[in-house]
Amino acid sequence: MLLLCKSGTMIKEQFVNLLHKKAAGTASIGEMKQIEETFKRLEKSGQNLPWTLAEQAEIKQRIQSKLPIKGARQVVIDWKRYLIAVAASLLIFIATYGAYQEYSFVPQIPMIQRSTNSSQRAQVILPDGSLVHLNVNTTLTFPEVFDVGQRIVKLEGEAFFEVKKNPDKPFLVQTERLITTVLGTSFNINAATGAASIVSVNTGKVEVSVVHHAGDGLILHPDQQVELTDSGALEFSEVNSAGISSWKSNEMRFELLPFEEVISMLSRNYHVKITLRENSAKGCLIKASYTNNGVKSILEGLQHLANFDFLILENGDVIIDYKNCKN
Repeated sequence: MLLLCKSGTMIKEQFVNLLHKKAAGTASIGEMKQIEETFKRLEKSGQNLPWTLAEQAEIKQRIQSKLPIKGARQVVIDWKRYLIAVAASLLIFIATYGAYQEYSFVPQIPMIQRSTNSSQRAQVILPDGSLVHLNVNTTLTFPEVFDVGQRIVKLEGEAFFEVKKNPDKPFLVQTERLITTVLGTSFNINAATGAASIVSVNTGKVEVSVVHHAGDGLILHPDQQVELTDSGALEFSEVNSAGISSWKSNEMRFELLPFEEVISMLSRNYHVKITLRENSAKGCLIKASYTNNGVKSILEGLQHLANFDFLILENGDVIIDYKNCKN
């Protein structure tokens, strides 16, 4: 009884051997039925694949070597039909064997996941030695061992990457909407749920493209940033990248920033929604530095510089009632 591939298709080598047996007149009734059914399927599908002259000669020689001796009943061989069958069966064999290899022999590389909650930050060292700083409410997924040709990680939330240089192994960060490709650099990605997707570069060079539009990427250099707009376009801007990635340090520093901009930074860095209900906070400039101990701690410190009340809701969102500036 013939062996079958996973899909039930006859294995190529056995099918060719059956054709040889038929040509030599030694195939059994069951084997003849199998061959005839295969011929019918091939003819119905209209497959007619080319073979080189050398291949045809080799196949004919193999069959002729099995023909009866002179004087025996002549066996008529339909060479075209035979070659079509062998060619088609070869393709079937390659396809099914490839699938079999994919599911049976390729080892699955274990994936590692590192996550932080609303009050945590973390540092992760990747298999290639690259360092990743995870902001709050962030998840990073990466393989235990990187692929031979590239290094791919997946990000949900915000992280700062310090990538080990390796021109032969591009480093790719995949988020829900963006793909960032680098060779060796440091950069910040904010892909927090409900926020705009933003990539800013501290050192080196990266290419940022929208998922499913890899050919339309933008090249970024230090202190440059792209933001993915609601329309799906990449919006370019010049920024202070050190300030954007300051969340990874133990200190938040504000250098004469307007109060409303300070609040925006807190909202972005801690991935919380902060609603500023104010009379006019535009003239209040903040110059201060605080230990990165959370939104509540920093807001309490800011109350020494501005008059405002704040309320932290059960879901973590913050409401600020601004009154006036103290300085």
